[in-house]
Amino acid sequence: MRWFLMVPLVWALAGAARADPPPPWMGVWQGTLGGAEVRACFGTQGQTDHGAYYYLRHLKLIRLDPAFDNAGQAWSEGDADQTGDTPRWVLTRTSGGVLGGTWSDKSGRRLPVRLTRIPLLKGDDTEEPCRGMTFMGPRLAPPTVTRIPASLDGTRYVRLIENVGAHFDVKIEAFELPGSTPAIAWLNTLLAKPLPGGARRPDWLTCLLDTAGSIGEEGEFEDVLEPDVISAHWLVTSETQDASCGDRQRSDAVDWRVFSLPSGEAVDPWSWFTVEAVRRRQVGGVRLTEIQPRLRKILTAHWTGEDECKDVAETEDGWDIHPTRDGLAFWPRLTHLRYPCADDLVVPYAELTPLLNETGRASISSIVEEFRRLPPRPKAKL
Repeated sequence: MRWFLMVPLVWALAGAARADPPPPWMGVWQGTLGGAEVRACFGTQGQTDHGAYYYLRHLKLIRLDPAFDNAGQAWSEGDADQTGDTPRWVLTRTSGGVLGGTWSDKSGRRLPVRLTRIPLLKGDDTEEPCRGMTFMGPRLAPPTVTRIPASLDGTRYVRLIENVGAHFDVKIEAFELPGSTPAIAWLNTLLAKPLPGGARRPDWLTCLLDTAGSIGEEGEFEDVLEPDVISAHWLVTSETQDASCGDRQRSDAVDWRVFSLPSGEAVDPWSWFTVEAVRRRQVGGVRLTEIQPRLRKILTAHWTGEDECKDVAETEDGWDIHPTRDGLAFWPRLTHLRYPCADDLVVPYAELTPLLNETGRASISSIVEEFRRLPPRPKAKL
């Protein structure tokens, strides 16, 4: 019995002994390129010789891809597959925790590079140094929020724009309604959701770390929550989320929500329909919506998108629905690859009335009456 337990241990020790040590350049470094201070990393996901760097004075990330050079270990700036005459690094000596070499460009200009290794912070992955806070830390500053007065449909509100640094491709926005009632206070707590807070690492930072750690580039992140309609008793919001985080697939989404302003509670417009239009069931904690033939026929008839996307109206069951001035809008929840097919499918309220329950008819009646009183909106400029 003991012999069988020892065999896996022996194999594990043998495998560890055979594992190649990390290359001497792998890690996080700080020093100078010419007379400018830089911070660099080498070691992305599965690639010990890929990396990135930035100048401490402007903090913009620059990708480093391995390149061949007889003089020593070399890297080219930017995507080596798409760029030709890009600046090049050649590191020729490594000793005592120091990297030395030269930077050169196609004009023949040459600058010395001298880097000193920085110990990794607790929690950073030694196999992916570019993904950690040791490398990213100097680029971060405490976020600030800019408050900008705005108005929609005759109601004032405040746009809340988070500033995380102009060197990042990050756009985060929320908004705040005027008023001090408990319902408005509760709503404003919900509406501030896109703004990071608390001890949890914000999603935008995770995205940027993932991108630097997987491909040595800058990530893209957007989370914008804004009002779509504000009336006396109703609030409709849209939240646009778009992110490109390196090796993860790009994600796009628009989420619509409806709220009762007097109560501050979220309202589910699907609950306005009878079972002849929609059937809903719980599966593994997820509520599924099944469009029934009568409503499906209406959706198909009102589809105005591209013909190659018409199957969305014919087969899709995942829709966000929200009131508009012209009718109830159905927005399909689609994957990234099918996202170009996403568009509002608007059905006049009168056409949906036979499919509404008592709560739905009362809600739609209130919405139609209130939306009719809203001031006209200026036409969008082409």
